[in-house]
Amino acid sequence: MTGPDRGKDRKTGDILMAGGLIGPGDVENVLAIQEKNRLAGNRNRLFGMVLCDLNLITPMDNYCALASTKKLLSLKDYLVKEGVVSPSGVGQLAARAGAEGVPFISFLLDQKAVGKSRLQQILFDLFYLPFRSVSDIVFDKQSQDQLTQVIGPLAAEKHLCIPLQLNGSALMVGLCDPSNLMFLRDLDATFPQYRFTPVFIPFSGFTWFFRLLYGKNWEGEKKSVDPRVLMKSSMVIQDPVADKEKIFAFFDRYEQVSGQAPAGTGRQSYFFEFIRLHHDRMAARTQCRRVRFSLKAQGKDLKIIATPEPEAQD
Repeated sequence: MTGPDRGKDRKTGDILMAGGLIGPGDVENVLAIQEKNRLAGNRNRLFGMVLCDLNLITPMDNYCALASTKKLLSLKDYLVKEGVVSPSGVGQLAARAGAEGVPFISFLLDQKAVGKSRLQQILFDLFYLPFRSVSDIVFDKQSQDQLTQVIGPLAAEKHLCIPLQLNGSALMVGLCDPSNLMFLRDLDATFPQYRFTPVFIPFSGFTWFFRLLYGKNWEGEKKSVDPRVLMKSSMVIQDPVADKEKIFAFFDRYEQVSGQAPAGTGRQSYFFEFIRLHHDRMAARTQCRRVRFSLKAQGKDLKIIATPEPEAQD
């Protein structure tokens, strides 16, 4: 690797060395690996990500060191730099995500602005964060007290960061945004007995697991969200069981717009069965497994509309 890219990587190495995270030999080793990959025609890995591959630093180390020196390549900058989304498109998506109170990455997924498989790869390439679906996580009631002692409901609400699973000393934590790694670094210093493993989870998965772990709905900034914005909410369901967390998040939106009392387990279960039934009916009638559910006001009533959704191209 020659030219400005190599110089940029060396500067990244200097930053990490200044933080006491690596030594000069590590810098040369990573540069040699990158050069070998380049000559072999392999996809280039960012300097920090190669260090993570080698277990020399953690994703938290890399993110915090580069963010503190303003040398971090953000997701928004990457999307523009690689031509995935135009600069104006990124700005519009970020504004809409903020208006709806949804983290930017989850909004990209919801709007299909970036294919899921591609976004998964980008998150891993930039931040070493694997993508996980919360529906794949088995909730362990026995570890509930330990999990909530590490991150309580107030901290989880504030930082959109939630403990998912404890396996020995390894604690898997779900993040809705890479910036949550800053908060996780503070936790790492407070709880040295745990080895924190960060994963990215969609916002819908966060709200669903929040309900399981803390026994209440996530509140966040719901009271300040404009109902006219919520009316634009929709979800695409392909498999109701696999998409259960998404259905529960949509149920929260439905309750907000309709002005119903806080949800109970019975109402959530009824809503899930309602969506599952109408999904299966629509899929059987149209031969399309992907069904979009949207909110629509009809007079004083709030209706849920189901329409077939064309297959997405990831």
